Amino acid sequence: MTVILAALPSLGGYVSLVKVVFMLLFIVPWLMTLPWIHQDVARVRGSQTRWTLTVLGGGGLGVLIWLLVPAYFIGMVIYLVIVAAVLAGYVVWRDARVGPGDKLISVIRARGFMLRGKGVKIEVVQRVKIYDDRNVLIQPPDPETASVPECETYNSVQDFLVSMLTHRASEADISPGSQQSAVVRFIVDGVLSVQPSMSLIQSDILIQALKPISGLDPEERRRPQEGTLSIDFAGKQIEIGVTTTGSTGGQRMQFRAMHEAIRTKIDELGMTDKIAKSVRAMAQTKAGLVIVSGRVGSGVTSTLYSILRSMDAYTRRLVTIESKPAADMENVTQTAYGDPKKLVKALTAALRRDPDVIMIDACPDAETAGLIAQASASKLVILGLGAVDTFMGLALWIKACGEGSSAGMANLRGVLCQALIRNLCPACRQPYRPDPKLLAKANLTSSQIERFYKAPEGQQLDEEGEPVICPSCQGTGYIGRTGVFELLEMTDEIRQLVTEQAQLAQIKSACRKNNMQYLQENAIGKVIDGLTSIQEVIRVTQQGKKKK
Repeated sequence: MTVILAALPSLGGYVSLVKVVFMLLFIVPWLMTLPWIHQDVARVRGSQTRWTLTVLGGGGLGVLIWLLVPAYFIGMVIYLVIVAAVLAGYVVWRDARVGPGDKLISVIRARGFMLRGKGVKIEVVQRVKIYDDRNVLIQPPDPETASVPECETYNSVQDFLVSMLTHRASEADISPGSQQSAVVRFIVDGVLSVQPSMSLIQSDILIQALKPISGLDPEERRRPQEGTLSIDFAGKQIEIGVTTTGSTGGQRMQFRAMHEAIRTKIDELGMTDKIAKSVRAMAQTKAGLVIVSGRVGSGVTSTLYSILRSMDAYTRRLVTIESKPAADMENVTQTAYGDPKKLVKALTAALRRDPDVIMIDACPDAETAGLIAQASASKLVILGLGAVDTFMGLALWIKACGEGSSAGMANLRGVLCQALIRNLCPACRQPYRPDPKLLAKANLTSSQIERFYKAPEGQQLDEEGEPVICPSCQGTGYIGRTGVFELLEMTDEIRQLVTEQAQLAQIKSACRKNNMQYLQENAIGKVIDGLTSIQEVIRVTQQGKKKK
């Protein structure tokens, strides 16, 4: 009996605490990779469920074998082989889907994962103050406590927003491109500017960081979302609208900054003295219709608001009917209808209040045109339309009126059309002697013009041959925009020609007799004054012709 008892293992010998701790040291790192893989799979547009289950299942199988194999160290080796094989498989699959700069080893080095334990810190640079959708200041991360990726992500957000504002971009777009890259585009003074691309992983990190700041859900990657943020830049706070969408190619984020604020003074729009005088006179009439037209993004809203602001809001009841008000106007009743189908209802309700002046930003159908024509008999109506010149604006109004075109013409005072052209940068514009043939096409003579100005051509170099970028315009040659206008004033002769459905050539001839100047002619005047270039005038006017 004593021999049998001696052969039994002592109490507590079934489980080795040392072996358990040793096992945990190998299992915990495997478990820590699961959240990172789950997020990383989404960045490289893979199946999160499949890879999470694969890594979890592989590691779980390895642990089970380790526990069941009698030889402890043999089980450990089998566990390590299985986990290593699964993780290696993921790395191979992942790196095959990304560019060279986004390979796992590059990401590890770029983010400082390998150096974090050695006390490496990333300097956090706050170049501008960023406020979230609730106007709460976003505090920069503390380099002493924050991780390297957090600090680098904050710096990336700063760099992108500063670049956007430094280039004076009114719009920006980060969207998936080809070969695992994201395309970055800016709209500067109405012109597309393609910026250096970034990798899809970089763009995803940037977008995911900006989402919560803009009041968006970071977990929602497919459905469209809209939010806002604001930035303190150059002594003023700029609000930026943010929109995100998702696709199989990745996430897209668009930005819209209010660089060019809505102008509300006629003198600031760029009209000639003659046109400004005529527009002011129309604004003082008690009844009639004034049409303001232009392409999308040509500043029509600023002109509509400026005409309203030229009136006395204390003696006249001013009302606007807009899809979405672009700015708040003091002492003006602004109504937002949103859906175009609700425009008629909003207009009818506004007319019941019997305003003196009513501004409408669109005329989508005959019913709306009928209400406008009827209202213009007793009150002043200012209507916004999309057109490339005054004659198209007039044609669109006649078409909208349909059978009631005679009634629509009865109270029409005039049709204004506008476009926006870029101003030459005063710091780097270059003078030159214009080609006499070009002057002849513009009905100008060499004796009238001493010089034109143009934007610098090609890359500018300093005395030492180093590239120089103008700090004012960032090398574009242009800074800011101004409007060019043409005004078709309705006379009895022109009204009769339109009513009789005369040929366009006859109508234009009558307009010429009334000393009407076309859009391009007024734009040439700005070239003569040195405000813009003939190349810019050609670009804008040819763009208008293509859209006719």
